[in-house]
Amino acid sequence: MNSERTEIEKRMMSGDTEEQKPKWLRVMDLQTPVRFSETVQSALDSVADPEDPFNKPDFCAISYINHLFPSEPSLGHVGQVMADVQRQIDQVDQEISDILEKQSVAQLDSEALLEQTKQAMRELFGRIMDIKRQTDMSETTVKEITRDIRQLDLAKKNLTASITTLNHLHMLVSGLESLESFVKTKNFRDISNLLPGIQNVLEHFSQYMTVPQIKALSDQVNSIRIELADLTTTEFKRYFSGGFKKASGQQQSVPIEDVCLVLSVLDRTVREGLISWLIDQQLAEYKILFDDTQDDAWLDKIDLRFSWFRDCLIEFERKHAALLPAEWDVACKFAAEFFHLTASMLDQVMEKRCVELDAKLVLFAVQRAANFEALMARRFPGRAQTLFQSVLVGRFQKRMSIYTASLDKTLTDLIDQLVAKFQQLGPPSAEYGTSAVPIPTSSDLFVFYKKSIQQLLQLGMNANILVDLSRLFKKYLHEYAQRCLTGLLPKIASAHTTTTAGLLQSFLKEGDMPRLSNDEIYLVCCVLITAEFCAETSHQLQEKLKEKAGDLALHEAFDFTNEREMFHGVVSSCVQVLVQDLETACEPALQTMTKMQWANVDTVGDESRYVASIRQHLRQCVVRIRDCLGQARKYFMQFCFRFVNAFVPKFINAILRCRPVSVTGAEQLLLDTHALKTELVNLPVLESAAGRKPPEAFTKLVIKGMTKAEMILKLVMAPVDPDPGTFVEHYINFLPESDVVEFQKILDMKSVRKNEQTAIMDIFREKKAALDSKNDLNADRGGVANDAALSSGDNSSLDSRIRKLEKLVKKRF
Repeated sequence: MNSERTEIEKRMMSGDTEEQKPKWLRVMDLQTPVRFSETVQSALDSVADPEDPFNKPDFCAISYINHLFPSEPSLGHVGQVMADVQRQIDQVDQEISDILEKQSVAQLDSEALLEQTKQAMRELFGRIMDIKRQTDMSETTVKEITRDIRQLDLAKKNLTASITTLNHLHMLVSGLESLESFVKTKNFRDISNLLPGIQNVLEHFSQYMTVPQIKALSDQVNSIRIELADLTTTEFKRYFSGGFKKASGQQQSVPIEDVCLVLSVLDRTVREGLISWLIDQQLAEYKILFDDTQDDAWLDKIDLRFSWFRDCLIEFERKHAALLPAEWDVACKFAAEFFHLTASMLDQVMEKRCVELDAKLVLFAVQRAANFEALMARRFPGRAQTLFQSVLVGRFQKRMSIYTASLDKTLTDLIDQLVAKFQQLGPPSAEYGTSAVPIPTSSDLFVFYKKSIQQLLQLGMNANILVDLSRLFKKYLHEYAQRCLTGLLPKIASAHTTTTAGLLQSFLKEGDMPRLSNDEIYLVCCVLITAEFCAETSHQLQEKLKEKAGDLALHEAFDFTNEREMFHGVVSSCVQVLVQDLETACEPALQTMTKMQWANVDTVGDESRYVASIRQHLRQCVVRIRDCLGQARKYFMQFCFRFVNAFVPKFINAILRCRPVSVTGAEQLLLDTHALKTELVNLPVLESAAGRKPPEAFTKLVIKGMTKAEMILKLVMAPVDPDPGTFVEHYINFLPESDVVEFQKILDMKSVRKNEQTAIMDIFREKKAALDSKNDLNADRGGVANDAALSSGDNSSLDSRIRKLEKLVKKRF
């Protein structure tokens, strides 16, 4: 047995070809598992135990045999194992046979069930067809029934329409008979009640107008309406003929109230024609009384027109308001016609007597017309917008050029009065306080502007007149600025329009130049404050005009930008006057500085007298101006900036004119320069108790300007010999923006001989040209960075002098 198993395993594991293997071994590959599709495998798992080794997808016969016979002794049970396997095979065969048998029986049952289903469907189809045939028969029966009903309904509808039409026809015929009898007897009250009904009944026959009898009845109604229109017109005119004053005493055959009732139901054109006739009757007297040939027709008596109409309207309403129906609104139409007639008559009389028109007369008439329009608007509320507004006032619109011409003259007189008032009262006095205030007459012009605008708006004028008014306002803002502001400034500015040389000559010949007094300084500050006030008020005036102009708000006439810039120019002129006055005060001190013998100074002492003089003028003038401009600090700072920009170049120019200067003299000038720099830095806060610090921008401006002066003096202290090239390099580093003229002046200060200056200036031009080809150096950085270079090398004596001077400056300041 063992030998057989061994032989089997050898053959299974050997590499024999397929022809050399036994037939049963070639048929079954025991090592390759049998694989089924997922669908088949799922079906097998549903009918067989998936845990059975034979049912697993990865079943391997060799592995299973090795599992059953793990060793040679186990081969002794081969017979039993074979019997169990055979039993399982038989069991599976039996199950397969049972399943096949059941499947055959189930197939037979399915065919029988399918046949039964088909039979049932045939029966159902037959029943449905029977129901459809019955439904068709029912529908036919219903149609026959409803056809008869519809015929009956149509007959009923026609019969009802016939009866209604016959009733309307009867009403129309009988109504026409009654109406004809009422017309013959002039029974207008019954006519007013019957005629609307006849008209309504006749509207029902509008589709039967092709019928001759109906057409004849319609023509008969129209004929009666025409006859009634003639009768009512006759009666109405008979009653109101000759005006209501006469009509009130006449005897009327029929009540006028009944006549008006009939007119209310007749055509609107008949009624409106009679109302127009009645109004013309009432206005006939007015046309005669106020014809353009009459004195009362002129504008100075325009109130008589309105008084006449007011009395006439009151009398008309008193006697006839109860007679005329309220829905006719005769009183309102009377007023509207009076407005249009009056507007036309005013046009004629103004055209005829245009040479007699003047602004006062036109304005008077416009005011009275506007008041009367407002009165009528209150009397007839809700309709004023369309009937009365600007009907009369609008007729004066094209005549307003007379008003603007008069306003032009009035403004000219006003400017003259303001100038005369200032000359009479004099400038504002400082006794009311140190802070400057606007000139008392400054608001008069704007108050006049405000009243002019309010006056025109109250008169109901349109926005076009505001365009002309705005242009006029601009014109006199310029007049006010030149005559009432710029004209008030002291004439010190004219002294500074000359050249510097001429100014110096005037100082030498005449001594001190005229200075501004405290009152004049106060006046200049008041003019400045007034100009600022005018600039702000001009902007408010611009916004007010744009608000009232409506759709014309973007018109160029309402742009006051140029006028505001003009007033800002006046502010700038005031600041310049103050700056020039302070410059004039400091000029003698600078002259004194240039006349000193700086070459003979042998010791450095206290600051020079000219520095004390400049300090005194600065403190007196600046403190005064700061107090006057306490409410306008921005302009005070503008004054400080401008003064520094003007004074520092003059001071530097004065230094350059001080020649010759010794080293000791240069040290004294450097001490004076530092003292002035300290004074200028504190210029905005001189003698101020507020504890403020000067603005940083102002401090930088002063330091930048005065640093140049210090650099010049340090260069004057520096030796030229033995190496002029080194001196020139130091000069260019200290003053990179300097030119040949300024360089020559510094050489003159150092007493360099003319023949030596030529060579030095050639070196300067050469090095300056080389520097210009490079990037410019910052002046401040160059001055600080090269200060040590100037005091190094062969300049040990200069170094000690400068340090000693700096210690002296620190000690004193």
